[in-house]
This record gives sequence, structure tokens and C-alpha cells, in this order.
Amino acid sequence: MDEQARRTRRIVIKVGTSTLTDEQDRLDREYLRGLVDQIARLRSSGMEVALVSSGAIAAGMESLGLAARPQDLESLQAAASVGPVQIVKVYEGLVRDVGVTVGQVLLTRHETTHRQQYLYACNTLERLFSLGVVPVVNENDTTAVDEITFGDNDALAALVGIMVRADLVAVLTDTDGVYTSDPRTDPDATLMERVDEITDEMIEAAGGPGHALGSGGMASKLEAAGTLMKAGIPLVVCDGRRPGVVAEVVAGRSVGTYFEGEPSALKGRKLWIAFGKHASGSIVVDGGAREALVDKGKSLLPAGVTGVRGDFVQGDSVPVEDEGGRVVGRGLTELSSVDLAKIKGLKSAQVADVLPQRVGEEVIHRDRLVILWRTGAEDAGACDQAEAGPYGIRSRGRQEEDAAGRPAEPIFESGGDDEPAEHGQEVSAAGRSGAIAADAQEHEGPKRRGSSMSEVQGLATKAREAATGLAITSTIQRNRALLAMAAALTARQEEIVAANGKDMAAAREKGTAEPLLDRLMLDPERIKLMSEALNVLTQLPDPIGEVVDGYRMPNGIWLQKVRVPLGVVAMIYEARPNVTADAAGLCMKTGNAVILRGGSMATHSNLILTDVLARAAEGAGMPPGCIQSVESTDRSEAEALMGLHGQIDVLIPRGGAGLIRSVVENAKVPVIETGVGNCHVYVHEGADPDMARRIVVNAKCQRPGVCNAAESLLVDESIHERVLPAILKELEENRVVVYGDEATRALGAIPTIEAAKDSDWGTEYLDLKISCRVVSGLDEAIRHVNTYGTMHSEAIVTEDYAAALRFLNEVDAAAVYVNASTRFTDGGEFQLGAEIGISTQKLHARGPMGLTALTSTKYVAMGNGQIRG
Repeated sequence: MDEQARRTRRIVIKVGTSTLTDEQDRLDREYLRGLVDQIARLRSSGMEVALVSSGAIAAGMESLGLAARPQDLESLQAAASVGPVQIVKVYEGLVRDVGVTVGQVLLTRHETTHRQQYLYACNTLERLFSLGVVPVVNENDTTAVDEITFGDNDALAALVGIMVRADLVAVLTDTDGVYTSDPRTDPDATLMERVDEITDEMIEAAGGPGHALGSGGMASKLEAAGTLMKAGIPLVVCDGRRPGVVAEVVAGRSVGTYFEGEPSALKGRKLWIAFGKHASGSIVVDGGAREALVDKGKSLLPAGVTGVRGDFVQGDSVPVEDEGGRVVGRGLTELSSVDLAKIKGLKSAQVADVLPQRVGEEVIHRDRLVILWRTGAEDAGACDQAEAGPYGIRSRGRQEEDAAGRPAEPIFESGGDDEPAEHGQEVSAAGRSGAIAADAQEHEGPKRRGSSMSEVQGLATKAREAATGLAITSTIQRNRALLAMAAALTARQEEIVAANGKDMAAAREKGTAEPLLDRLMLDPERIKLMSEALNVLTQLPDPIGEVVDGYRMPNGIWLQKVRVPLGVVAMIYEARPNVTADAAGLCMKTGNAVILRGGSMATHSNLILTDVLARAAEGAGMPPGCIQSVESTDRSEAEALMGLHGQIDVLIPRGGAGLIRSVVENAKVPVIETGVGNCHVYVHEGADPDMARRIVVNAKCQRPGVCNAAESLLVDESIHERVLPAILKELEENRVVVYGDEATRALGAIPTIEAAKDSDWGTEYLDLKISCRVVSGLDEAIRHVNTYGTMHSEAIVTEDYAAALRFLNEVDAAAVYVNASTRFTDGGEFQLGAEIGISTQKLHARGPMGLTALTSTKYVAMGNGQIRG
């Protein structure tokens, strides 16, 4: 424990009811004074301390004059509503003399079940530490409607230890530590000084609560110890009444029972899945599925499921059990219990017949699964002890994490715009949702020191104030600001190019692909185009104030439906710095304040652009805070931004599938979903061969790294021998790698065609790569597009009017073309001015989103005294 003492800088101290009450079951103020003195000494030595204090119900009973702990929930909650006030008063009175400030933190299971609330609680605790405050944490029993749940606060102490990433948790109780058996009944019980593994025998030997007012016992302490050990956090259970015991624990002396944290422990979101999120029901799997999950790191598929117990919904953390009832792991389910019951045991190919709207194959994806299989369990077999650790805990998934529990790479820089996978980005097994879960890295908790919430909260507050001011500006005023912004881009282009040069150098050093470097690069010509785009916006009609509809009601009231700004728009996007200018310009034209959060690859570019545009806008009379950027690219800022419900009116993600899926799944604010682009060109039997060649080459090669570039080529079998060789040869001349089906490869038109895999049909490459398939006719082409497309942009090349009409009517996409390249799906090309994104959803906006997509409507009613009878 000496080494532990040297590295302990943050400690969570939990004191139980039995320890802080006297023989009359009242708060022992003399004991509490001694505890506060010990905490003050820790604080003076530079340590950060959180206190998880029981005794709230005891304090409430004391105030209410209750002689015994109530048995009904309502009376317990009544005592709990009085107790926290009393106990914090006691602590405040005691710490005043030793120069320590305490802050009350009340938590419920809600804060651990819901990811965003969990992160908010983490941020609050971090902020208290940074202010030198000792958080006094207790369960908010007043609102714990199911039961007073945390069990003598042992489980709560473990969760607080995880939330603050403590170096040590000390549980002060009424015994010397953990014994080999219950010392109350067994005179031969001996104290265990160190525990490296919690066994079933230890749990069975643990007794229940030993105090009339307590709700826990040694069993709950063992459970808390097990949780912390898996998190890599050591715990000490010791006699809280022993003089100076906290100092002894921190000094590393052999006091009580020491539980060693596992060296290769769960961290971040995996830990939250395993222990923070409340489980609902369970999923039962057969032996083959258990082996695939534990030993091979596979996702859970319907074929391996043999039973569904209880009720759960999509996104719940659900235990996975084998048929003997032993827990294999826990993970976030992609299906509700109702839907899973319908398809359990089915092969993937059979699922579509039962659940036709189902996207993806997994019940639980491996990146959202935590293996909890114990190495001592029957048939554990190949579960490797060295990898699993003493509990058989293994965190499955491709994403590596650093020592602080954060992913090694930035969350929104994987796949899609910034870092396509080796073969591109697979959009989905069934093609619709945007990307398979494997490409979406998960969010992690806040930084180990410091908090992003205050920064993002401050930006949102300023943006809300700015939005109020912008809403009453005139078209002339906003156009004047746009002209100033355009001029500023040109005037400061040298600064912009220099900042962009830093981003380009870093990206090249990382080995970033050329198409993505092209997206990132800014030069005087591109800055000129950005400036011109802002000038164009001033020439477009102002949608604000437009009367969409209007009529006089029978009672004489004149009713009008009028366009108004959305308010505060936030954007999370990846390595395309031109988006910064586009978004700022569109929001300025429509009277919206904007908060921008770009990707780490374009950090320097985004910050200088935001500075240039914001200064120009404010100089033209626009309110401060109208254009802002989140300076840090740490994932916690993005999560904080997604949670500002009521402060941000709409959030728009723009980038790869990992980014979009993460935002859609985790945001608490309204989201406009911009989809990835697995776009197709279908060469129909009625196509002009030369036109087809030109359209395909343009759609793929003109800018391969953008979302409206073609990723898939379909050619009708009746003409493929005549048309396809010329197309393939020109693609080869443009250095395009072709992944073809058997019929395409059989042509031998070019020396090398890679054999297409099933995943290629659903892949957004964002590179000089394309899949090619020969189809039997229009019906198969439409079916293929609707299966693997992403509802972005699809094209048919044909002179057959009837075929063109069917393609237009039956293909489900935001933009459908006849005899034209998919590259035209763009706000500028559609005469919308700049675009803020291309929406592939069907609510509010679809396709390139220009000015009107950034507005809402309100009804304006003009009457002359009408009242409703």
C-alpha cells in the first residue's frame, strides 16, 4: 500500500450511519468533528476529498422526533427531506473553524442511468474540486420513489469514486474490516488484510446490516469493492471509529481490509455500461453464442439468443446470461424485448421477414458489450486468465483507451470525413441508418481535471442573448454584417492560410488520405469562394418574416403563419473548415446565433475563421455571441453541447457516420440528421453509352471525398458488355480502384478489379474507390439502391422515359437524378446559397439545407376583441 499512498491525490471517504451515530441513534457531533479535522488535514496537504455521508435519515428522524427507522417508503422520504438539510448544517458548522468549504450533492439512480445526467453530475463534482470545495454526497432519497436504493451508500460511494476517478475509496464502518466469516456468529473468524479477488464464499459469509438505522452490511461493501476493483480503483474497509484512521489509510498502513484495483480495468463508457446504467430484463444465449462473445470478441446476433426475460427498450443496458443463469456480460441492446422475442434464434437473413424495418444485424454490438464472465465459472475454458484478470473482466471492442479512460483518438475523428476505414466506411448491413456501430466510437466521460461544462454553458448563455437581439434585426442590418464578414475573410486571408497550414502539416504527418487533405486545405482561391458565397447570401430573399399562409377565420381574426428564426443553432462537424463560414453566413442571414464545434483536424483553421467572422459581424452592429466556436475538441465539450436542452434549439451534425450516429443517439436537444452518402449511378439499358461514361466519371472523380460523390455503379446486364469496358478504363485512368462482382471481373476490361465483398455494397469510400455490380434490370437496380443507399443522392442514366419515371418515383432519396451527376446535390448548385448540410431525414428538412431550413414558423393572430364562447 506504500505505492498507493504515494499516488493518492483524490480520495472518496464514505462514512456509514452506524459509524456517525451514537448509542441513542443520534448524530455523534464529537465523532464528526474528528472526521472533519482529518479531512481538513488531507485538504491542507493538497489532496482532493469527497465525502459520501450516510446519516441523512437519522438526522431527519432526530429532527422529526421519530424513535425508530420508518418501514414505509413515504415516511422514509419524509425523513430524507428533512435530514440532508440538518446534516449539511452540522458539517458546515464543523468545517467553518478549519477553513474548509462543503457543498451538498444529492444523487439518484437517474444520474447514473442516463448518460447525459451522469456526465453532468461528473462535471459538477469536478467543478467543486477545482473550487476547493469538499462535496458532501448523499442519495436524493426524497425522489427515490422505488426504494431507498443505494444500500447504506456503499454502492453510491463506489459510483462517486468512478465518477471522480478517485485514487482511493475509504469506507469507514463499524467493524475492523472484512472477515473470513461473520465475526458476530463465528469466534474463529479472522480479518483479511488484503483481497485480490472476491469469491462467492466471501459474499455468502458476509452478514446483513448490523445497525438499526443502517441499510447496508458487509455484503454491500463487497459489492462496492468489486465494482471499484473492476474500475482499477482500490478500496479500504476499516473501523471508522479508530482515531486518525483516515490518515493511516492514506499513509498506506495496514488498516482494515485493502481491496486491490485491477491493473487492466474497465474505463469510461464501458464502465458506465457495466455498472452505472440500470439493467432491465435479461437476454439468454446458448453455449455457442457465449463462446463467441467471451473468447472471440464477437457481437451478439439473434441466432444465438434462446430467451428474453423481462422488459427493456432499445438502448437499455441488459445482462446477457447463459442458459444456466450465469451472467456473461452486459451491453446496450439495439432491440426492445418485444422485437427481440420475435427474432430470437433466427439467422440474419431471416430477420428482415419478421422485422422489415430492422437495420443492422446485431442485438448488442461488441463495442457496446462488456464481458463479465468469471474465469472460475463452469465451462469457462478458453477465457484467458491473464487477459481477463481475477474476475474474468474483459472489455471488448476495437477502440483503445488511454490511462484516464478516454479513447486514444478523438471521438468524432473516426470514419467518414476524416478517417475512412481501409475499405471505406461501411454504411450498414441493410443500408439505411448511416453506419454500422463498429465505425461509431463511443462517448467517454469528462476530463480527469477541469470541466468543459462551464465553457459550453457560457457559450450557450451568450448565444441565447445574441439570438434575442438577432431576431429583431432587419434584412439590411444582417446583409451589412454578411458583407463585412465577406470582406474580412479576404482581408485576413494570410492569417487564415497560415493557420490552415498548421492543420495541413499535422494531417500529413498522420498519413491522412489525399481526398481528406483536399477537404481540409484552404488557399487564397478557396477563401475567395467562401467570401463570394457570403456575398451571394445578401442577394437572396430573406425568409424571416415571410408569410407562409394567411386567412381570415370565421370569427374575424386574421391569422398568418410567418417564418421566424430557430434561435440558437449548434453544429458539430469534422475536417471541413469551409463549413465554419457557410454555417456562420446562413445563420446570420436567418437571424440565428450559432455555436460551432469543429473537428480536431481543423482546429487552427476553425478558430481563426470564427474569430474573423465574429469580429466582423460584431463590428457591423450584430450582438456579441452571435458567432462562437468551442475552442477545445475534447469529447466532453461535444457531450455538454448535446445536453443543453432548452438552451440550444437545434443541433446539426455534419460529417462521418460515427459522428452522426453518436449525436443522434446521445443528444438531448433536437437534431437535424445529415446522412452519409452511399450514392449510386445506375446505367439503364436505354442509356447513351458516352453520356453514361461522362456522368459516372464525374460523379466519382470530380471530388471523391465528398458525400455526394458516387460510391456505387450499377449497370444493366443487357448492355454491360458494350458500355462497361469504356467506363472502367476511364475510371482506371483516374486511379479509381474498382470492387466488382463476378460479371464485372469477367469482362477483363482493366488489369485489376478487386473482388467485391457484401460490405462493399454499403460502403461510403470517400476516396478514389467504387463498387460495381451488374444487375438484371430496373427492378433489381431499384431494389439494390433502396437496400444499400443512404437516402442521399441517386442517379439513373437512360433515354427511356418510363424507366426514368419509375426510378424517380420508387427510389427513396433526398435527391434523385435522371441523366445527371450526383455531384449537383449542393446548396450552391441548387441556388440556395451556401448549405448548412444535406439532410437525409424526412422531418423538417430534406436534401441540401439552405435558408428556409434554418427557420421555424409561428402563428400571428390579429383580432378586434374576439373571445371564445
